[in-house]
Amino acid sequence: MYTIKSLDKSTATLYQELTFPSFQPRLQTLEAQGATIAIGASLMQQPFGLALAEIQNDSRAAKILSLFVKPRYRRLGVGTALLAQLEETLSHKGCTKAEIVYTSGNPSTAALERLLQKLNWTPPQPRMLLCKSTTEKIVAAPWLYRYSLPSEFTILPWFELTLAQRRRIQLRQNQQRWYPDALTPFHDENKLEPLNSLCLIYQTEVVGWMITHRIASNMIRYTSLFVRQDLQKLGRAIPMLTEAIKRQVNSEVFYGIWTVSIDNRRMVNFVNRRLAPYMISMAQTQGAIKWLTETKTRL
Repeated sequence: MYTIKSLDKSTATLYQELTFPSFQPRLQTLEAQGATIAIGASLMQQPFGLALAEIQNDSRAAKILSLFVKPRYRRLGVGTALLAQLEETLSHKGCTKAEIVYTSGNPSTAALERLLQKLNWTPPQPRMLLCKSTTEKIVAAPWLYRYSLPSEFTILPWFELTLAQRRRIQLRQNQQRWYPDALTPFHDENKLEPLNSLCLIYQTEVVGWMITHRIASNMIRYTSLFVRQDLQKLGRAIPMLTEAIKRQVNSEVFYGIWTVSIDNRRMVNFVNRRLAPYMISMAQTQGAIKWLTETKTRL
């Protein structure tokens, strides 16, 4: 009979191959009171399944990072047992909500959705478009060279911003919440890509940005594209995007990826009309949530 148990620093490293490379360092530094929660499945001390979650900063919500069972152990209820134990552990730690986001269309998608339904998660809802291209493909897009800005606007490298300009962005955000938190230009600044992270200047004021990150030696992620609300319908964002793409085209970085929220209809339409013909892949993520209050009450 297999064993399902919470992992600690001494055992978690044995399960590294059961999650994505980007999450493996979390297992190497697992702490009892840390934000990462790992539940493992093993048979005769041989790991074959792993559920991994992260408790968010507010300590009331958690995100499921990965759920994996080796193929020969599937259809035995292991995935259900892993996720159920993970939910119970999160509830014990005070979480009231868990969220999972996954890519639709994968071979394992149907099995995952059946599992979520079995454990009373909400029906999956579309979240994001995931787009991937190469400089070789995107350079052929004719619209890449059609967009321009009025003379009072300037596009500059993000790293040329002065300290005073950065402070004004943050001060205005504190006062007015003028951009969504998800589009902050200050996230993971240590990984910002200097090649094509850009800002949009109107006269002397920063009114937008195109922030990119290098996520592999040959891949750039286009992380956040934003312009001030009153400028969004004037077509001021796309010139930043095209400028960023052109700078990558002239470099040795071959791949680029984008994510677009399904709720952002303007950008979804742009992707479908302008980007889709020049993608090497385009997929969609789905998301589901579960309220853990009832689980916590039963314990």
